[in-house]
Amino acid sequence: MAYDGQEEQSVPVLENIEMEAAILGACIFDVKAIHRIEFLKPEHFTHEVHQVIYGFVLKRFNAGKNVDGRIVAQYLRSIDSLDDFGGEAQIAFMIDNGAFGPEVSDYAEIVADYWSRRKLRDALRKASYDVVTEKPVHDVVQQISDNCSELTQKTSKGDWVASNTQAVLSIVNAMEGGVTAKARYGISALDKRTGGLYGGDLVVLAGRPSMGKTAAANFIAAAQDHDKVVGVFNLEMTNDQQGQRFASLQYLLATGCQLPYTDIRRGIVPDNQRFVEQFKYAMQQAPEVFWRSMPRASLTQINAATRELKRRKGRLDLLIIDYLQLMEFPQARNGNRASDIGDVTSQLKALAVDLDVPVVLLSQLSRGVEQRDNKRPILSDLRDSGSIEQDADTVHFCFREHYYLEREGEPKDKSRIEEYEHRLMETQPQFLFLTPKQRMGRIGDDLVYWDAAHGAFYPDRSMSLQAYGSAAE
Repeated sequence: MAYDGQEEQSVPVLENIEMEAAILGACIFDVKAIHRIEFLKPEHFTHEVHQVIYGFVLKRFNAGKNVDGRIVAQYLRSIDSLDDFGGEAQIAFMIDNGAFGPEVSDYAEIVADYWSRRKLRDALRKASYDVVTEKPVHDVVQQISDNCSELTQKTSKGDWVASNTQAVLSIVNAMEGGVTAKARYGISALDKRTGGLYGGDLVVLAGRPSMGKTAAANFIAAAQDHDKVVGVFNLEMTNDQQGQRFASLQYLLATGCQLPYTDIRRGIVPDNQRFVEQFKYAMQQAPEVFWRSMPRASLTQINAATRELKRRKGRLDLLIIDYLQLMEFPQARNGNRASDIGDVTSQLKALAVDLDVPVVLLSQLSRGVEQRDNKRPILSDLRDSGSIEQDADTVHFCFREHYYLEREGEPKDKSRIEEYEHRLMETQPQFLFLTPKQRMGRIGDDLVYWDAAHGAFYPDRSMSLQAYGSAAE
């Protein structure tokens, strides 16, 4: 008995002839379409004549020559394949139904994926035959390994980039205003320090409990332009709680009127048409923020849900995960939680790069902060740090001195009480962002001011809530 590679009838056919024809139609109509699908090779096509046509078009493209329907027809005629293919009418049909625009790259990825699956299926079927023969198991395993390695190399879209070419592109980008950030912090000090939030970046926002990291993340989400799409995973709060905070903050940002989220929670909102119209206006100015309450969510769930959101909306400008230590770690049985968390952060970084989206990951800090006289956190305070620091492109710490002053209480030395009370009042609205790591920029500290009742951040103390009205007025 010999393995002949023939498919069984029960095995699904992994091909899409219509997509292949649409790709060829686009390339024949405009050979520059190949720029979008440079990873595609003739062997990826299932139809033999499709392989021949794409190989011919690719050869013309590489030679700097143009191509059209007549040129392709003449070539097929010269190799006695035109009539078998369907004649010039079939070529014209392909051009009329070509994949014009960005979809050509989507189709090409599907065609290449089908090819990969066919190759993997055939390799596994061959191995399933070999394993019941007298062929040594080691040889079978090695053959599978070799096939997988070859397949990985052939499906990789990466390529070497010449340093001089990339340097020129960098200067061109700089002359055009630099690389465009996908999203912004909305906190002017952080936007100035970092330039914003860039696709592919993993940004860690860390702090001890009650330091305001969730408030900061909510503000970043709400601060986006109205055409942005933001995904937020809530591993701690419910969607109702998140909605109350968002409504309070967005109403303040859009109208300049106070509406504390604690009032919304207790049902204390104005009952008049003016408020209704103002609130509608506020929501019209808001970005599209999608929440998902997923206590103990796994990385697999987050990955799948994120990709589903991007497919549904056609874009994703920012992803926020609140917070790392509440995620489910199925490998925690090995007893090394730091290593498990490190695996998660490295995969979240990969997700950011793959989807070209900035990921803001909230994280707790260890209790070691509380044991020191100086409560300002440092990088080694990252709880179960593992490779968090290594994987993160940027790390921000949230720090509020007022929180610790309140916990300390009045000093026993009566002569210092006045100084303490003055410091307590002065630090009440202060919020310090410490940036101990930034892969592409300066590190340092930024002092801003915040309103805890609404979760709003201001660049200076003069922009206090005293300047704002009340929704009830």
